Amino acid sequence: MQIIDLLEPVPFTIVETYLWAVFIGGLACLLVGAVTLWLSSCMRSPFPVIIAIAIFLLGPMFLQESKSSRLFNHMMHLLPSNMMDSIVRVTGYEVFHIFGQLIPEYKVMVGFAIIVAALLLPLTYRAFSKHQVV
Repeated sequence: MQIIDLLEPVPFTIVETYLWAVFIGGLACLLVGAVTLWLSSCMRSPFPVIIAIAIFLLGPMFLQESKSSRLFNHMMHLLPSNMMDSIVRVTGYEVFHIFGQLIPEYKVMVGFAIIVAALLLPLTYRAFSKHQVV
């Protein structure tokens, strides 16, 4: 990756960097799908689901990064619209401090997407099993 930018902090080749970016983008799509299914199982009409997902996807794009709160910035980076900009996240310097460990942002994004999707699927299944098709 140092061929493109000499000061990149990652020891990846260009191919590995793009594979990480594609993987994170796919997980972001999986996260959006899981949230959409969960909202669809909770709401009776598809219109509120569409509005909620549009806000979930497009809302973070209109918010500025905070200059005083790193926690806010970290939470915003875990949303799918910011996960789609994964090349910047993989080659960036941002780390999360979790349990005394410094974990790169792209690895936290992967873990967050997998955990949230795995937690929402049983809830979605239980709510859809009670649905009545009219």
